[in-house]
Amino acid sequence: MKRKVILLLMLSLLVCGCSSKTMVCSGNSKDEQRETNQEYILEYKNNTIFKVSQTTKHKFKDKKVLDIYVDAFDSYVKDLNSVALDSNGYIIVETNIGKDNSYTIKIDAEVDKLDDYYLSKINMVRDINELKEILETSGLTCK
Repeated sequence: MKRKVILLLMLSLLVCGCSSKTMVCSGNSKDEQRETNQEYILEYKNNTIFKVSQTTKHKFKDKKVLDIYVDAFDSYVKDLNSVALDSNGYIIVETNIGKDNSYTIKIDAEVDKLDDYYLSKINMVRDINELKEILETSGLTCK
């Protein structure tokens, strides 16, 4: 009898729509020196984000411009890597300089396992509606 009750409870949780959802926010911008494409994949449940994957790719006019921006990005990436090391692996940061004069930064964060200190360091919030508003205000489209 206990097994049937547990099974019914588990089944009702699945049917009630309590499963996680995904929202994708993306956009691009362009000026004379570079083109930037951003994508956020937000996984959430009950309006609370538990995982974020962010990819930002900057493609530059030429190598000379790329080199100037790489110096600026190094400080930002250094700060991100410091937070990633301190967060016990809940934040992963990857960078790549492409042959096409591009610079890509990818961040994966397990938001539900981070305390507020680490969230503030990576400019992240837990509420899906708040983050959606922030991203849309910055020019991204969320679906």
